[in-house]
Amino acid sequence: MQGILGAIAIFICVTLVWGIADEGKKSNKQEQRRYRYVVKEQRRSTFSPLDYDKYSIGRASSVRKRRGFVAMRLRRFQRVLQENPVAVKQLLAASESAGVPVDVALAHWMLESFMSLGGDSGTPALTAIERNIRQDRRRRDQFVKNKGAFLDICQKCGYYKQYGPQCRQMLGSSTGALGPMQFMPYTWGDPSERQDLDGDGVGCPLNLAEAFYASARKLKGHADFARQYNNNWRVIPAKEHVNVLAPIPSELLESEWDFAMLRYAGAYCSRNYAYVRRAKRLRPHLCKMIREATGQNLTCSMEPPSSYLASN
Repeated sequence: MQGILGAIAIFICVTLVWGIADEGKKSNKQEQRRYRYVVKEQRRSTFSPLDYDKYSIGRASSVRKRRGFVAMRLRRFQRVLQENPVAVKQLLAASESAGVPVDVALAHWMLESFMSLGGDSGTPALTAIERNIRQDRRRRDQFVKNKGAFLDICQKCGYYKQYGPQCRQMLGSSTGALGPMQFMPYTWGDPSERQDLDGDGVGCPLNLAEAFYASARKLKGHADFARQYNNNWRVIPAKEHVNVLAPIPSELLESEWDFAMLRYAGAYCSRNYAYVRRAKRLRPHLCKMIREATGQNLTCSMEPPSSYLASN
């Protein structure tokens, strides 16, 4: 009898202790959720529009050459200056606000989406991400994160109203990158923590001004990182803990802005080295054209060459 009473007493004590511990866990989880919410609200950007009206876009010189990589892209830039001057003003304001040379910002926009206003490539972005989840085993976890981030962007930016449930009709790149600056959804992150430039409370990758601003801030961050190590390209990959998939050509990185464009493109590999080379070919000519179009001596990382591809 005494053994039965003892067992009952032990059971009651264990139940009480377990209940107290469980309540403690619940309160800790509630506190963590409350803390995350507070941090999220603190990190949320306030509405702060950029001044676009201080720039005036006029006519730039015409391109003499008819063929070639540089000539084709300069002609594209001419069309953008004529047809979408507001978009160019937005990029100029974003680059100046972030402290990025205007030729770097323009070259990046050109190479990412051919100066597209939407960045669409004809591939449904969510379908592309799901295909990469199935086929790319090495980066499967990254694409799983991108899928979750894409659905979050779809909901918070209200894209589902235009592109249907789960934004199945939203177009992007073959890897799921979005917008004119081709941000991967996971890289873009929570729209409520991105800079709001149009007063809707969120920053979205398809919004031209917000995409330009986010891109400029990212380029500036990479350039600042390079300056910390005095542009020592041999040291930087180890400091970043990034694998060098192909040797970095000695002539490739001549300034921190070359490095910034390389790290924006992604890994240290031959494909991204070619991306930086193409940008270096474009930047002096873009600098010349935008200075002519605005009539202002805008800051550039590479001065125009003597042999210019455009003429009046």
